[in-house]
Amino acid sequence: MTEEIRALVVASVPATVADVQAGESGGVSLVLSKGLQIVITPDSIADGEDWRFFTPSGDGEHLVIVGDTVIRESLS
Repeated sequence: MTEEIRALVVASVPATVADVQAGESGGVSLVLSKGLQIVITPDSIADGEDWRFFTPSGDGEHLVIVGDTVIRESLS
């Protein structure tokens, strides 16, 4: 994990796992403290985005990560 990703995701928002839910298709949902949630969906698209972090409402800015690179356009 690059320092940029660590600063944006890990260091700025320490959170604890409140619940874990597994889906039949292999997906996982991690419900975190502070109103955060990470949804992991199986995908087989090569060279696609690896992570997309949304605000709890899903309507605001979001963070896109491809490999170990933050896509800056996703922050504007």
